[in-house]
Amino acid sequence: MQNLHDNSRPLILGIDSSTATGCAAIFRDGELISEEISNNGLTHSQTLLPMVSRVIENAGVTANDISLIAVTVGPGSFTGLRIGLSTAKGIAAVNGAKCIGLSTLETLANSIDEDGLICAVCDARCKRVFNALFERKDGKLTRIYDDRTTECATLAEELLAYERPITLIGDGAKVCDSIFSDYDNLHYNIKDDFIRGRALCSLGEIKSDTAVDYKSLNPTYIQLPQAQRELLLKQKGVVKE
Repeated sequence: MQNLHDNSRPLILGIDSSTATGCAAIFRDGELISEEISNNGLTHSQTLLPMVSRVIENAGVTANDISLIAVTVGPGSFTGLRIGLSTAKGIAAVNGAKCIGLSTLETLANSIDEDGLICAVCDARCKRVFNALFERKDGKLTRIYDDRTTECATLAEELLAYERPITLIGDGAKVCDSIFSDYDNLHYNIKDDFIRGRALCSLGEIKSDTAVDYKSLNPTYIQLPQAQRELLLKQKGVVKE
């Protein structure tokens, strides 16, 4: 049994509130120690901090024992991202932990252990998805293109060119499914649609050399919020149907 208070190995707190599902976890040296996932319809402002407190308590450690905080920084819900980042920054400001900002999409892709192409997709509304393509080979996850937002139909056309089975993961998978099913030669399957503690914290451990001070931690916004996009359309005289 590992010693949770062994300071030679970083004790990692994982935080995700980038989508409707929230996650908090404690992890060290490849082992998930404590985890809680919430998708009960309540807002992250109500659930996230209590979840963090419980996973710390259930792990038998204190907030002061945490030396690394891995938190998703986007793409995703604007409000959710701000709550997650505020929580991570608040803890780090008090205990001096370093922070690692993780792509929501890369963290989703890290949930898949099997070799092959993985397309992480999060719902961006209006038949658009945040997406990024990865390949898992011999246990290593490699990014093929950067996080972006595209229409589902455009993504389907692009993925067809790979002529290989593709795993879709994320809450945008069901959005894509209704459109992808029209493409006879596009072979894909759908996996779990939310981030889990092991995927979150293990990616943070892999990227631990990129850790920064909490003041340097910022969200990654790929597109403007829907309200701002609609306002710009109105300003340009474009009527939304």
